Amino acid sequence: MYYFLAFLGSLFIAVMIAVNGRLASAYGLYWSTSIFFLVGLIFISLSAVVRREKLIFRKETPFYLYLGGAVGFFTTFFNFMAINKISVTAILALSLFGQAAFSLVIDQFGFFEMPVRKMNYGKFLGLIVTGVGIIVLLQGSDKLYLVPVIVSLLTGITVVVSRQLNSQVATHSGVFTATWVNYLAGLIMALAAMGIAGLFGENISFSYAPLPFWAYLSGVFGALIVFISNICVSKMSSFVMTLVMFSGQVLGGVAIDAAISGSFSPKALMGGIFALLGLVINVLIDKKQLVK
Repeated sequence: MYYFLAFLGSLFIAVMIAVNGRLASAYGLYWSTSIFFLVGLIFISLSAVVRREKLIFRKETPFYLYLGGAVGFFTTFFNFMAINKISVTAILALSLFGQAAFSLVIDQFGFFEMPVRKMNYGKFLGLIVTGVGIIVLLQGSDKLYLVPVIVSLLTGITVVVSRQLNSQVATHSGVFTATWVNYLAGLIMALAAMGIAGLFGENISFSYAPLPFWAYLSGVFGALIVFISNICVSKMSSFVMTLVMFSGQVLGGVAIDAAISGSFSPKALMGGIFALLGLVINVLIDKKQLVK
């Protein structure tokens, strides 16, 4: 069940990024990020009321664990920076490679209270195979601008860190509390970033754009993604979760780009499959280490 939920969450990520593109083109970087977190916070708050879920804050929970949403703000902010400049598939591929590499670091040192799974030559080979697959996948993109590429890679780190912090809050206080705090912290960060941008002279004036209803739902998809992640992350290794979510995101990204451009890219799909093969190598080695 957890593998299916993780896969479903990965499809939501691909849809969310595509919807973010419509929002970003209408409201710009800062307002679109703020709208994203505001809609997600409203959605998870209403869900908690309907389900009569109580928000639980325990004194023994370290404060830094509540910063998952603050880290998650950078994931969303970076995605908005990259969307409409490079393809959805490129954003997902670069982010996933960052996740794969950073997940190996987490498993190597046992960060975030995860079991230690040491790096070896087999895992390194798997990462290289994954990287080659990512390069092949990106060949389907018309242009790769430097800043969108860099920030998309950085989201790989912010996604994993935010996911691990949120999972710790979920362990201490429950999934609803962890998701709600994530969006509250993200909204505070988004408003703070917009205020700082205004102080430095950037235009942050708001102008309503008549968009279809679905264009405002990226925050809802984001809340569902965080909720699913909080359920699954403690049930599988960081790297295995990256593997499962990679599959759904690549398939979803290729399908969405095909729908937007009107053409299917076999090269992008082949690159995704090749990158997936590299991750499978790492998972198999991971399982052997746990058996020993």
